[in-house]
Amino acid sequence: MIKAWYNKQAGAIKIVLLMTALILFSNNVTAQSVIPYVLNKSAVYVSAVSVKPAHDTLYLSTDFASPAILFPEQCNLISGRVIEKIELVYTTFRESDSFNQYQLNYQRLLSFQKAAPEVFLNNTIEWKLVAQTGCRSSAQGKKMFHGFVVYLRPEQNEKLTESELFFLDTLSRSISKIVDEDSILYFMKSKWDKQKGFVPDSATAVYFSKKHMPYFNLHDSTVINVLNRNKWNKMLMVVDVTGSMAQSTAQLMIWHKEHFKKERIRHFVFFNDGDQKGNSQKRELTTGGIYHLNAATAADIAQGVAQAMQKGNGGDAPENDVEAILEGIKNCPECNDVVLIADNLANMRDFAYITSIGKPVHIILANQRAGINPQYLALAYATHGSIHTAYEDITAIHLIPVSGSITIGGIVYKFNGTEFIPEF
Repeated sequence: MIKAWYNKQAGAIKIVLLMTALILFSNNVTAQSVIPYVLNKSAVYVSAVSVKPAHDTLYLSTDFASPAILFPEQCNLISGRVIEKIELVYTTFRESDSFNQYQLNYQRLLSFQKAAPEVFLNNTIEWKLVAQTGCRSSAQGKKMFHGFVVYLRPEQNEKLTESELFFLDTLSRSISKIVDEDSILYFMKSKWDKQKGFVPDSATAVYFSKKHMPYFNLHDSTVINVLNRNKWNKMLMVVDVTGSMAQSTAQLMIWHKEHFKKERIRHFVFFNDGDQKGNSQKRELTTGGIYHLNAATAADIAQGVAQAMQKGNGGDAPENDVEAILEGIKNCPECNDVVLIADNLANMRDFAYITSIGKPVHIILANQRAGINPQYLALAYATHGSIHTAYEDITAIHLIPVSGSITIGGIVYKFNGTEFIPEF
């Protein structure tokens, strides 16, 4: 039971065994619930889907009116990759009024589940039904694509890291042009002082406000929205700077520039999951790739982020969030609010140690396309922290009773005493 986790004397072995048990249980429940969730989604209607082979897009074909995936061995290409979105593509044409498209889609999903069961254990994947309306006959249908389009997160490499660094460097130059001055002295008369002569007369001072916000080409505003909604102070800001996190980092840089004079952030921690370590060399709580920076200007932050990104790009999917949080608390014990900007699509490498943190963690979820990663709900529960999305602030998670539930973004998460299980 999670209640037992609060006993700081509990050994790491006990926690690991507990986590293993809850994962086995939750995986079974999730696999059963994803299929009806997908089938009941509203379809997107298009004339026809064009097959455009790409390194990070996988097409799993089925024959027209058939549920079987033609080359199920393609699913091996998914192993170890982060899936962002999956589309189930079919045609609306039917030769018989008794034809049941729902049933065919169901059978296709079962075929996919048999070939890649791990996909159906992940509630963070965005699913879409795509209905092709341009089919007018079975002969035409046999020439059209049917099956699944799997969109994979691009694997981080030197070229992609350079692209993200260029984006952040360009943005940093624009950030330097932000002006947010509420009271700039415009005019003041002088007056005669017998002791000092002419001195400024503050009673005649005239002030004006000067504000300028450059245009920023951002695809998301989650981090800015969350930080504006919540009045955290003396923050320990722990930031995942592995691949695909540049948009979130950019938002943090913009927000900090606007609020720099208020000194709301005390200390920054940037982590890249182990610098350039091979995946086999990474160990829980000792992975490394963690960089510290005291409250600084936007330019200093850009330099700190660049250093962390250049040293490493993450490698495999799990990240060393907990290690970074613990290192941050150690370096800034006077920090008040611990804020984690996390990748919703990545699990925590050191998840078994969430109860060793000892401070509430406020989690801002980046890259949230569908459901909340249950690991971050468990982190918020164990630390008496909170979850924050683009539009919601979910607090008091630790008060949810066993067999209780919480609804986030239309998905119900039931708490079984050890984990939050998504029920679609």
